Amino acid sequence: MPVPDALSVIGFGDVYYADFCVPPLTTTTAPLQAMGTEAFRQLHRQLRGEPRPRRFATSLSAQLVVRQSTAAPSTRRP
Repeated sequence: MPVPDALSVIGFGDVYYADFCVPPLTTTTAPLQAMGTEAFRQLHRQLRGEPRPRRFATSLSAQLVVRQSTAAPSTRRP
């Protein structure tokens, strides 16, 4: 299938090689430092014996790095 004419492809993590793919791969960034920091905070709370919340949600910012493996949505309906 021709990318992005028939199929758009998006990767995760903005790996080094994404820019060298043919076509260059659109990706999202992964906030690795923030993910590690939050994981440590949660582990530290658990090790200190703090009660776990009934529900837990954390939002971390990611960015879309648009390259050439995606196209605008088609106006045609299947």
